[in-house]
Amino acid sequence: MIDGDMEKLREIFVFVCFALGVVALLLCVFQGWSGKVGSATALGVTFIICGVFLFLSQVKTFKVWEVQVELREQLDQAQAVIRQLRRISINSAKSAYHQAAWGNRMASPSGRDKQAQLEEIDKQLADLNLTPEEREDIVRPVVRIIGFDLYQVFSRTLQAYSALRYSALVERARSEKPEYVQARESHSAGYAKWHQREAGQNPFERLNTYDLKSELERETPREGEWLDERELEITRRFAQEILGLYAGCVAKGGYSTEAAIYLDDYGKGDLDGYQRKAREVYGRVLADMAKQ
Repeated sequence: MIDGDMEKLREIFVFVCFALGVVALLLCVFQGWSGKVGSATALGVTFIICGVFLFLSQVKTFKVWEVQVELREQLDQAQAVIRQLRRISINSAKSAYHQAAWGNRMASPSGRDKQAQLEEIDKQLADLNLTPEEREDIVRPVVRIIGFDLYQVFSRTLQAYSALRYSALVERARSEKPEYVQARESHSAGYAKWHQREAGQNPFERLNTYDLKSELERETPREGEWLDERELEITRRFAQEILGLYAGCVAKGGYSTEAAIYLDDYGKGDLDGYQRKAREVYGRVLADMAKQ
């Protein structure tokens, strides 16, 4: 408000000086024509002073405009640099997430170590004000790999349980009771059917398009193969556990704390981890078999 009033006063003063300068010039000519040199000289000096003031006021306006133009140019350059740095940061983050997903998977850092690394990168990404689409594009490789690793825990645990189950059935069939012998044989036939159906199935080959829920449903033995209804219900709960962990990873855009611990405990690719998980999931069933 004050700046606007001052600008108006300056414009009024400039106009008055302009008018005064014009009058002084006319009177200077008239006085000179009349032979009054002294007054003509004074009026001439007045005209020059008004002219100088008007010139300086315009120079100030020009200078201000030039400064504004220069500042605008510098601002545009700064914004261009910021955009370039943003692109570089995004590309660096993509490389880091890609390395976390694919780098040396046979001897990679633990899930908790990866989680810590990616959370540090994620903090830096927060300063870039990424759109949801940009962030999803960056984290997608890691999230898809996590989903595959969780699928592997489910699939390999089922296979480990099959071996444990068969061993329990063989031990029980030593009594040569017909029903126990039949249970052993039914397991072998059902497992062979399931294994043949699942042979060659590998979600890793469709890493960017697989649907984890569909993959788990496909992997789950069908009724009449080698799991009874009780075991199938346990397996469905197991699948829900896997899906819950994956949903947390999708929401976070990386390893959730629960998924990192889970994969460190069961997803290292060793038989011991899968057997421990099988005993954890199906332990009561195995215990009941041993009692019979």
